[in-house]
Amino acid sequence: MKHFKSLLKNKNFVYLWISQFFSQIAIHIMNFLVVLIVFKNTGSTIATSFVWLTFIIPAIIVGPFAYVYADFVNRKKILIISNFFQALILLCMAATYKNVFYLTYALLLIYSIFNQFYVPSEISVLPSVVKKSDLPQANGLFLSTYQIGLVLGFIISGLVGEVFGFGYAFLIASFLVFGALISVIFLPGNLFKTDKRLKILNIRVFVREILAGYKFIAGDRKIFFPFVTIASLQVALAIVFVNLPAISQDLLEINPNYSGLAVVFPAVAGAIFGIVFVSKLLSERWSRKRTVKVFLGVMTAMLWSSIIITSFLPGPYRIGATFLNSFLIGISFIAIYISAQTQLQVSTPNNFMGRVFGNSWFLTTAATVIPLMFSATITDTLGVRALFAFVGGILFVATIFYEKILSIKIEI
Repeated sequence: MKHFKSLLKNKNFVYLWISQFFSQIAIHIMNFLVVLIVFKNTGSTIATSFVWLTFIIPAIIVGPFAYVYADFVNRKKILIISNFFQALILLCMAATYKNVFYLTYALLLIYSIFNQFYVPSEISVLPSVVKKSDLPQANGLFLSTYQIGLVLGFIISGLVGEVFGFGYAFLIASFLVFGALISVIFLPGNLFKTDKRLKILNIRVFVREILAGYKFIAGDRKIFFPFVTIASLQVALAIVFVNLPAISQDLLEINPNYSGLAVVFPAVAGAIFGIVFVSKLLSERWSRKRTVKVFLGVMTAMLWSSIIITSFLPGPYRIGATFLNSFLIGISFIAIYISAQTQLQVSTPNNFMGRVFGNSWFLTTAATVIPLMFSATITDTLGVRALFAFVGGILFVATIFYEKILSIKIEI
């Protein structure tokens, strides 16, 4: 607990933490609102997957340049500019989503472009704000606000949208991003260290630095394997996100608007519980490698048991058992993520921070496209249970052969 107390006394960490918290709530409100609108109009998981694809296109096209940019330009300015324009975009969504529906896709695309600059800048600052010994707990708190932001975003978008209309939910998201902007302004500029070598930003230099980032990641096993682990978790999260309305409607037989309460809330509760528990394991007894392997096994068991639960248990018991499963999956997710994220941060030099964490987002996004469409097709044709069985099988193989995977030699 002393690490958490130390973090909460660190005002610069608190400013960054508040900014991240508000931003996460806002982005989940926006994304889930658009997913709800599309699903209600089409009833298709494939259609909702295109919402996610719209959001990730900038990560593939703009992302690589944005991540290099974060290593050479003041990251505080990037955070301020990104938050400002994202707040304006959300205001536009509130005003136009009903009458000019297709404009929402264009606004979502623009929001994502600014997010490509925001994400690597924010993550890159964290190691400059806290001590290395506090990084597991700092990552845990960041992930806790990510998880809380996820559930609050789903609840706000679902309940506020149901009672008052989606426009009010978009307004709430916009005000939250303005709050994140104000919090970032209080951060001192000397925390945003960047590489000063780049004086003129041109395409040739950008490409050279992008390739240097990829070579650096692939050339160090302590970076490459946690990099792949984080990417895999984000792909899994994207799959759950676009399938959430179908999970609620087909498995739990409830209104998709309440999926945040039924599925996301217990998962977030598990993640928050797991932050203290897992941080203690990493600080005192367990290695990061052991933590990843054990909780991969737990996540596999929970996915497969979900198939049995939703097939045989009656309604109320089914929801209760799903609560427990989601809780344990939340613990597992946070355990794996904290272990991998901490390994990346302690192994990455400051002048590669933007490229390592930015490329993590970029490659994850690029790798998401095919699994996302494949999972949506499985759900629409075979159902959510078939999807759970397939993903659980992949996790099972990863758990069994985890040691052998780590022993693979990387060739550059």
